[in-house]
Amino acid sequence: MPCKQNRLRVDGNGRAFAGSQRQIQSWVNLNPGSFSSAILGQLNSAPSGASLQWVSPLESNHYDEYNDGDFLRALGLGSRIRELTAFWPHNGPCWDALAVMTDGDDTRFHGVVIVEAKSHPREMRSSCCKAIEGNRKRIESALSATKSWLGVLDGVGWTGDLYQYANRLAHLFLFRNVLGLDAWLVNVYFLNDPHSPTGHDRWIEEIELLKRAAGIPSSIPCVSDLLIEAHPE
Repeated sequence: MPCKQNRLRVDGNGRAFAGSQRQIQSWVNLNPGSFSSAILGQLNSAPSGASLQWVSPLESNHYDEYNDGDFLRALGLGSRIRELTAFWPHNGPCWDALAVMTDGDDTRFHGVVIVEAKSHPREMRSSCCKAIEGNRKRIESALSATKSWLGVLDGVGWTGDLYQYANRLAHLFLFRNVLGLDAWLVNVYFLNDPHSPTGHDRWIEEIELLKRAAGIPSSIPCVSDLLIEAHPE
């Protein structure tokens, strides 16, 4: 099943009324080529000539977003669900967008792109209080392994308001170090969303503050921060 939608934020077909959810839906469905090019241009480790096949959020699937085993199924990786379950408990991250990376002929699998989207800085932080109940050991183990991979001191707290950012990094670690697959995490920050406008300089400031708080370097392997104008409506 797809992630549960907040029905106050979407219409009967799942189309969001505003914010980062609407923006990511617009870019993926109305201008996927330009969006893919912008992302691939940021990924310096992506193979030459690669292309992206978007699998969510698609209008044809009511703009569904996925988490847990469903997000692996959407990426064609349903056979790896057991490894995900051992790494991270149920009710994991709900991904704003997902894509499969292939070669230019769309025949050879190169990896996956997982996307987190924001249209205002207040979306950048959230707590894990509910998520961690009963699952603390598994979550903290996954976060600790991710910190070690990124060279972050284990004492840096990732289960407070940095949790959303941290669990996305942990799933990148899952792909690359547990599943042994190439993967890229793209944090998309929309410039000048008409409902919550945020300019370039403010985003840069907020991104730097977030990374400093998380104890990670400004440049992270296989992670890209894409600042892109809000889609014209």
